This record gives sequence, structure tokens and C-alpha cells, in this order.
Amino acid sequence: MQVSFFFYKIYLGFNSFVYLNTKISILYILYELMEEKQIIEQTSLTPRDINSLIVKSISDPIIVLDRQFHYVYMNQAAEELTGWSAEQLLGNNIFIMHSFLSGSSLETSCKKAIADQKYIYLEQYYPNYDAWTEYHLYPNEKGIVINFKNISVNKQHENEALKLIK
Repeated sequence: MQVSFFFYKIYLGFNSFVYLNTKISILYILYELMEEKQIIEQTSLTPRDINSLIVKSISDPIIVLDRQFHYVYMNQAAEELTGWSAEQLLGNNIFIMHSFLSGSSLETSCKKAIADQKYIYLEQYYPNYDAWTEYHLYPNEKGIVINFKNISVNKQHENEALKLIK
């Protein structure tokens, strides 16, 4: 996965001058778009360091799958939510390791996201676990990044609100 990003350098300035016997003051803002290459040159970070910092800074559960749906990366939040360690899952196919996901909306949506190269949002209910999961699927040329969380409590509150309305 390659992540590109940009930063802006912003310069503020103030200038006054007289024109036709009138004092004119100007506040100006200049900005310079800095590309990743410039940022790397101004710091000692490599692109790999930058990517690592970005991924490690994400506190939501994240897993990364290759195009064949093998685990490539799993952050600590994902380990905590699933109860599986990255070491147990890396290199394994998500839909084989977790048979309840095989044929699910998640599998269909992952395939569609990768084929179309478009983001997909999905909510999935798992009756065997009485749990709702929210998925954000971010495809790329190498596979897919999945951000997910348990939304069972939210769904319970929604159902209670609907009962009160009826």
C-alpha cells in the first residue's frame, strides 16, 4: 500500500504603503504546497517510516488483506476486538480462517470494492454472535484495507428508539 500526502507551508505577511495620498495596508497569506519528497528531505523520515507512523497512529481496528484475501497486516486494536493475534492470522485467507464470513455480505462487498476500486460501507449482523459489525472497505491495487468496529450497542439503542416511536 502506498500513501501519498501533502502539507502546506504557510507564510503570513503585512505591508503598508501610500498610494494617491491614501495609506493602504495589506495582510497577505502565501502558501507552498509541499510534496512528500520535500517533507522527506526536510526530515530524516523515509517513506516507509512515514507510512508506518500513519498506520500506527490509527486507533480503530484495521486489517489489510491482499487481493486473494490473505491477512497482510492487523493492528493491535483489531487483535483486541477479534481475540486473534496477527501472528495467528498473517498469510491466511480471512474467509477460510473464519468460515462464518464465507459467502457473507462482507466477502461479496470486498470482492466488489477491489473489482470496482471504490470505497464501500457495510453493516453486517452475525446471528451466531448476536453482534453487528460496521465495515469501511478501502480498496487499492494491492488488496483492501478494512476498518471495522462492533456497533451492537448502537443497533440496540436504535431498536429501543424505534419501539418508543411505535
